[in-house]
Amino acid sequence: MREIWVTMTRPDGRPHAVPVWFWWTGMSLYFTARAGTLKPRSLAAASAIIVHNGDGVDPIIVEGIATLVTDPAELESVNAAYGEKYVDPATGNRAAVDSSIEVVFRVAIKRVQAWAYANAATQTVWQFG
Repeated sequence: MREIWVTMTRPDGRPHAVPVWFWWTGMSLYFTARAGTLKPRSLAAASAIIVHNGDGVDPIIVEGIATLVTDPAELESVNAAYGEKYVDPATGNRAAVDSSIEVVFRVAIKRVQAWAYANAATQTVWQFG
């Protein structure tokens, strides 16, 4: 999966949803945003976030708290992961996180909800501390 949708609340209270590239570690999810834009401003005002795969047949919906990543080692791990995951098939160029214009967010997962074949009767919910 190349992208996911992040949904948050704008500083004025209106909802905002947008697709983003991401990296999933198993317990945390990372994504980037251009510094100073709506995503960082929104998450600074209210850090609760919903992330989903955009698939109405086999949805995966993640609720969590987004935190700005500032640790250099963690930022380097995200950069390396993006470079491995996002490779331009035409040129072989690898994506990189440009810390001069981008910020990285980590989503601490609180709840995951999923079901199969557009059938909510197959729903499973996981809760995390």
